[in-house]
Amino acid sequence: MTQTQAELNADVFVIANETADAYSHDRYGRRQWLLVAKYLKVDCGYTVAQSIDIMESKYTRWAADQYGDPVATAEDFMMWAEENSAKFFTPKAVANLGER
Repeated sequence: MTQTQAELNADVFVIANETADAYSHDRYGRRQWLLVAKYLKVDCGYTVAQSIDIMESKYTRWAADQYGDPVATAEDFMMWAEENSAKFFTPKAVANLGER
């Protein structure tokens, strides 16, 4: 079943709120963090749980370290994710994030 726009938006807020204490949150700031959550849920199609696992992982920090100077943006994360999709964003790699 396809989610409505309102349901997708609600999921994005759940993801962002559940990960507000993640290591890299402050580096991105609230608005950019919401945009990363939107990218993962809406654009990439990850589940809420998968999106939370990704945002709590080192991936957000690695993207910020590579591109964010000094403040990271959702665009920084998207560029990093695109460049590293074959290594870190395979179904198996994302599933393993939840096993921490």
